[in-house]
Formats: sequence, C-alpha cells, structure tokens
Amino acid sequence: YMEEKLNDGFNLITQSTLLVEAIEFLQKGFSWSDEKSNRILERLNSKKQKTPYGAIYKENGKIVIAVLLFYQGRSFIEGKDVINLSSWFALQSHRGIEAITFAKDLVEALDDKIITDYTPSAAACKIFKSLNFIQMEVDRYEIGARNKFPFFSILPLVSVIKYLKFLFFGLKFLHIL
Repeated sequence: YMEEKLNDGFNLITQSTLLVEAIEFLQKGFSWSDEKSNRILERLNSKKQKTPYGAIYKENGKIVIAVLLFYQGRSFIEGKDVINLSSWFALQSHRGIEAITFAKDLVEALDDKIITDYTPSAAACKIFKSLNFIQMEVDRYEIGARNKFPFFSILPLVSVIKYLKFLFFGLKFLHIL
C-alpha cells in the first residue's frame, strides 16, 4: 500500500499508520494506559470503516490536534453514514482559534455524514455552538432483563444523551447534559 504523504494543516485519517500516530498523540494528551490505546486501535482496525478513522491537524510535521471517529452504521432515513466523535485533544497552544478552525474543517470534510458526540467537553460544546449547532435534549432509556420479576423492563434514565448531530434538512443539534 502507499503511505500517506501529509502536509501541515488539517488531514483526515484514512490509513492505519497515521491512526497509530494519532492514538500515540492522544495517549500522551489524555494520559491513557498502553492497554487503553491498544484497545482503541484494535477496535478501529477491526472494523472495515467506510469512513475516516479520525482527523488531525499537523504543524511543522507534528500532530497538535486530533480526534477519533467511530463508524456507527448507516441512517437509511437520511441516507448517510453515522460517525461518532471521540477523544478530541488539542495541545494547550492550539485550543483557541486553531481548535475552532479544526472543528470547521472537520464539519466541512464530513458534510455528507451524520456526526454524533455522546460525551462532548464543555470546550467542545462552546466550539460547536459557535458553528451554529443548536441545543437539543433527548431522553435516554435503558432496556434490560433481570433475574427477578418483572423479568423485562424499560427504565427511563435521569441523564440526557449528549451528542452532536446533523439531522434532517442539514440542521445541526448539540445535545448537552
């Protein structure tokens, strides 16, 4: 296979060699254990993703911002792939305008996808709100079986699912706890 030749700036991750580099950057930024990083790498590599593994921003040949993207399936209603943002990290020096520019580039690059984020940080929420995402609250339910009566139940959870989503008509929603 051909190795990606990347320029500085925004790049989508489409090959596992760059994915390893991004996960190493995220591991350092989030202080992950090797075990956690390896599990994430295995999970992303185990699925034949039709979508990018993530995105990075490089400066002087080094990653300064990275995010992972997990393929969630396809929405047949909207006819788009669904991907979930995970583990967005920027060096302290790149958490201002650079992070906003990165988010804009990411949204543009993934314009044909439904984007979700189940656990956005407060900073990510501010950035995506600045990109005209609007807040939308959704209730979450837990469905499960138990070993005592009643054996099956659907329980509403107090928490609200948090995620970013492109929905019908290209409207952008931001779900916040």
